[in-house]
Amino acid sequence: MSADDGTLDPADVDAMCLVEAALSAHSQLTRDVGDSMAAAVLWRRQVWLAQTSLPEAIRTELLNLPVAPGHVFHPESQAVLDRTERAAASREAVQRLVTFGTSLFRRHTEAQPEILIPEGDGDRD
Repeated sequence: MSADDGTLDPADVDAMCLVEAALSAHSQLTRDVGDSMAAAVLWRRQVWLAQTSLPEAIRTELLNLPVAPGHVFHPESQAVLDRTERAAASREAVQRLVTFGTSLFRRHTEAQPEILIPEGDGDRD
């Protein structure tokens, strides 16, 4: 910078342009590396989920969770898996109750003879 008129020397302008270009390139490179790493995490999620027997709706929900730094799955994914496990346990419990109730009803009806009401007894006027 020239001391007497406040303008930049051409060499300073060139250096500033070079520094600005380097910072811009570094910024873009950093974004690209971040995008690549996020894509790699999403790919690992997809591979892991393809090897599970989870229902498609749960897989989709897990894939739609945001990427958490340092983790393949977001911390909320455990809550999704716990909810799925509880729902499966509830379905199994209901199925056991239905099966038990059905077998109990069958045993009860097989043990009880049919009660026949004579046709003329219901017409008392």
